[in-house]
Amino acid sequence: MSKWTKAFYTTATPSLNSFDWKQIATLPSDYNITDFKKLHVDSGFPVPTDYYGKHFKTTKTLPAALNMKENIRKPVRKAGPQANHRSAAATIWAVSHSPSTFSEAPLAWSGVFFVKGEVYINSNTGRVMWSMGFQDWAAMGVRLASFEKDGKYFFILDPTFDVPLWVTCAELSNTTWKHIPARLLAPCMCPDDLACHGCLLESTGVAQDAVEAGIKVGLFLKKQYLVDLHKALNIHFPTSGTDKKNRLGKEDLATSVVRHFYGDDAPEEQHRMVMAIMGKTKKGVKCPAEVLGCMEGLDEDNRMELGPLKKLAQEEQDRISDSKKENNIRATSDGDYLQKHFTPQELKDLLPPLPGCSITRHPIFKRYQGFYPSVIQGSICRSWGGKRATRSEVDALALVVDWIWESYYSEHPATDEMPSMGMLRKIVQSYDANTGKKIAPAPVAAAATLSSSSSSSSGSVGNLVGVVAPASVAAAEPKAAAKKAAAKTLAADAKAVAKAAVAKAALAMAKAAQPEHLQPAPKRQRRS
Repeated sequence: MSKWTKAFYTTATPSLNSFDWKQIATLPSDYNITDFKKLHVDSGFPVPTDYYGKHFKTTKTLPAALNMKENIRKPVRKAGPQANHRSAAATIWAVSHSPSTFSEAPLAWSGVFFVKGEVYINSNTGRVMWSMGFQDWAAMGVRLASFEKDGKYFFILDPTFDVPLWVTCAELSNTTWKHIPARLLAPCMCPDDLACHGCLLESTGVAQDAVEAGIKVGLFLKKQYLVDLHKALNIHFPTSGTDKKNRLGKEDLATSVVRHFYGDDAPEEQHRMVMAIMGKTKKGVKCPAEVLGCMEGLDEDNRMELGPLKKLAQEEQDRISDSKKENNIRATSDGDYLQKHFTPQELKDLLPPLPGCSITRHPIFKRYQGFYPSVIQGSICRSWGGKRATRSEVDALALVVDWIWESYYSEHPATDEMPSMGMLRKIVQSYDANTGKKIAPAPVAAAATLSSSSSSSSGSVGNLVGVVAPASVAAAEPKAAAKKAAAKTLAADAKAVAKAAVAKAALAMAKAAQPEHLQPAPKRQRRS
């Protein structure tokens, strides 16, 4: 805090008017006279002003036991509007509950049912409040004035109150504050004699307990709050949970509370309330289709004026449609993989016959990951095609497969053989490297179909030859390139086999030189 801020707060406080303390007003002239020094009348030397000594300087050294510097620099609480609201709420709660010796402190959290943006009425005093949200100890609200018109109730901001309300609660049943369902009305939707007030809130239903209404509206609750609700309202605790160890979780308690209040509602509505309690409510525009429908009913001039709004609504509607399509994507067969990070079925054929083994492939991150049970290092991850990991995809897959099989051989030394390098190369080449989809087989050449058909005249045969010949010539080049690539692959395989044979012979010689009891168990070699 700067000196001027300190000076303002410590000298402009009304409570200091009764003391012999020079007050600083918020005028430029007053700030100017508080310059630290002024010229002496006789000598002309600068001397401290009266304000300087009073406000920013002490004539005595403070005792070290006060720890002034340490206490000043120590943060007491977080700063900001939300922190100020919480501090004010705690102060209001402490002042209002001091006569009861704070016996209702364990239920101070029940104010969470004052949902932000909802209307509440005090059943004892008739006071109506528009909630601005709960702040840990108390709920802040705005006083509303009510009007009755044709059997309907309307609410506006009460112009006679210029300060917010603070409301505390310590009830979970038969609450004093009741919830009133209401909707916001635009001026064009208001009665003629009330349109002068601008936007109104119209009551759309009967008053209801704050707890029951809060569950219906949808709000986030902590797990301990749900436990307290079960105890206070005598709600039967679930006998078992839904996790693997049958432990009761937050979702089980939330489902129990929702079924207690709204057990007759549709399953979709109950699921919405449970997800709100869990804090998993999806946010987004809910009415782009309605906006587009309204746009279609406008005339041409207004439709052109609201073109940007229509564009935004259309983009939101397209986004919702695309998200639904993505959620409904499923593979139509074992070889049709539509998800980019989906692991092809062929990788499962590379695993040993042991439950718990798995291989995953992520083409976006360019990595393979293998999992093996009952080992200290339970997984391995190898990447390809990166700045540091410059290996090929086949090599990355081979490292993962080798690790899994070596772990398997350590427990099952006399069983199956690990897959060959050729099998790994064939699998990698069988699907697209970017999308993970199975590469579709090449279509059968038209020449094969044409040659199988019989011809009755030499002219027709000549015509067929004239049509097929260009395609055959065009297909010759990729065939030659494929043969050349196959030859390179065979040469590389032969070279790898030769290196493996040399390494195997060297390893056998090294093992023979060791004592028998120090020789490690033999490992299986990959077949080429």
